[in-house]
Amino acid sequence: ESLPQDFSSIPMNWSDSELAALEYPPLVENVEKQREELAKAFADAAGGCEFALNEEDFVWAVQAVRSRAFSGPYEGRKASDRSAQLAFIAALLVGGVASGAVTLENALNGAFVAALSVPLTDFFCRRIRKVEEACSLPRCGLFEPR
Repeated sequence: ESLPQDFSSIPMNWSDSELAALEYPPLVENVEKQREELAKAFADAAGGCEFALNEEDFVWAVQAVRSRAFSGPYEGRKASDRSAQLAFIAALLVGGVASGAVTLENALNGAFVAALSVPLTDFFCRRIRKVEEACSLPRCGLFEPR
């Protein structure tokens, strides 16, 4: 229930005419490349499967994973990035309390947890070698279309 039934908002699933309407050739080229890679991945997976593998289900599964995670080398963050995050947290705290949207106690609790996550992310990503090599973190699906 928490995953979308389809990923129609992803450019890879747009029709060729919809892509052409953007008039942005680099995107069209990247979409074509992704489509080819996905078709090859399906062919490889289906060829090695002991059960029937449906291409539509395979594509949906790959898109579900890609829309919820990213991977790549963890490069750390600069002090200015951390400072910006902490300033944003402080602004949310002040704005939330000033507008009456949240109580001071709730705002302080939320700000404490958010501020604590800033150094902890760096600590754990530096300490765990696998995470340092390819930090794979879930994305929040809260604001994604369903």
